[in-house]
Amino acid sequence: MELTMVVVHEICHQWFGDLVTPVWWEDVWLKEGFAHFFEYIGTEFLVPKWNMEKLTDVLHEVMLLDGLANSHPISQEVFEATDIDRVFDWIAYKKGAALIRMLANVMGQPLFQRGLNAMRREGKDIDITEVMDRWTLQMGYPVVTISKNDSLDNSVTISQEQFVYDTDAKIRNPELFNKRAGYLTQNIPLQIISYLSQESEFLPWHAASRALYQLDKLLDRTKDHSLFSDYTKVSQDGLAKRFLRWLLHAGRLSEPHIVYCTGVSLMDEDVWEFIWMKFHSSTVNIYLLNKL
Repeated sequence: MELTMVVVHEICHQWFGDLVTPVWWEDVWLKEGFAHFFEYIGTEFLVPKWNMEKLTDVLHEVMLLDGLANSHPISQEVFEATDIDRVFDWIAYKKGAALIRMLANVMGQPLFQRGLNAMRREGKDIDITEVMDRWTLQMGYPVVTISKNDSLDNSVTISQEQFVYDTDAKIRNPELFNKRAGYLTQNIPLQIISYLSQESEFLPWHAASRALYQLDKLLDRTKDHSLFSDYTKVSQDGLAKRFLRWLLHAGRLSEPHIVYCTGVSLMDEDVWEFIWMKFHSSTVNIYLLNKL
């Protein structure tokens, strides 16, 4: 996968960076952002089963970086040759790709594609320069708050402010879910992800695992860690059981001894009985005996 993405990325540079070159180094994010964006689109086109087109992983990574107080605008001024290496960072690559993805969704894919060919600057009655300057000339991204008003018309108030990870949040309020952010208490995100035991897609699990990893570190060696482990294990077991059953039913066992041993050691009695029956009704038992 990595090799395919690198090849696609470098092929994209034949257009974004070589044939069409930014005027100055401060716009390096244009060529690197487009190449990074299309390395996912191109890889998805070549190998659809990898499910690469959503760029969700890129978005989550750059939000972690760009939410820090020491982040910087994606477009950086370059005055000396020694400044050039500095602009080739994850903000240029990943935020660049995320912003281009956002722009493509705002304009619509057909118009976005025509705009790339003609280098047009307008789409859907939206001033692209005005929209993108807000994202490229200042660091970070907004957090949007929607509050329901106490009125009969069921109206809401929408506000936004720049999101910055709050490193002091844990000190001020130890009940906060994420010590770096300070917006949500533990119960809200944990309630949201309670459905994961029924989720079989990779991307929701991947997104949740990032946040759960941080919470696991926060609660480690505290009296509440066992409760947290039990809660997450319910969701993980649900996914693992369905995946294990799929492997066994579909016969997709390149290393069957690993699947069987893992199932026996980690799953409950029902899955153990299922594996035991499957073991006796297949030729895998001969394979396992040969491994001994």
